[in-house]
Amino acid sequence: YPDGFFFFFLELRQIMNNPGFAGLNEPSPKHLEMDRIVNKELKGQGNEKRKMVIFCRYRAQVQEYLKRYEELGARAYYGDLPQDKNGYKTDGVNGRILYYQVDEYGIPVLKNGFPIPAGQSNGMPLRALDYERIVFQNNPNARILVATYNSGAVGVTFLGADVVVDDDVAATYKDQYQSDDRAHRIDDQNKKYNITYYRLQARYPESFLK
Repeated sequence: YPDGFFFFFLELRQIMNNPGFAGLNEPSPKHLEMDRIVNKELKGQGNEKRKMVIFCRYRAQVQEYLKRYEELGARAYYGDLPQDKNGYKTDGVNGRILYYQVDEYGIPVLKNGFPIPAGQSNGMPLRALDYERIVFQNNPNARILVATYNSGAVGVTFLGADVVVDDDVAATYKDQYQSDDRAHRIDDQNKKYNITYYRLQARYPESFLK
């Protein structure tokens, strides 16, 4: 391969995300496998309350899964959320910062799992990423959170997740292993919760590798 194996490998991954890159008019095998995982883990009998975090490397994959799992209340956790330069949630139209009710400790007040809107004089802004995390963890209808490794692999905990799926490998091993730790949790009675992990790994036909 004239540009080296690394670039060849990247192109193969793009084909797995979208076979159209190779002129193939067929669905992505990765998306079909993700559908099987979602059906097994979230739609099976007794799984009605289970939640899932999907880690992606590319924003296009986040957008694909948001559309694909809209019926399961999929939320996004990535850099394309409506926000100002400091990361605070905006209305997505005029760039106006949104404010929400908080209690005496500065914790957002929720209704049906959503932060309650407030005026600037009696509310506080929330970072766009924090808003999505709060909704995912508190709204029973928000059953899937789709995150990029860049946004969600370090420094955040998704306590609501029962399943973690790595849609693709991260850019670094550090981000890869850190992402798996985002759902680990122990409650105040020191009870451990079981987390199910999936890591999608593509196998390419020999014709692609020649």
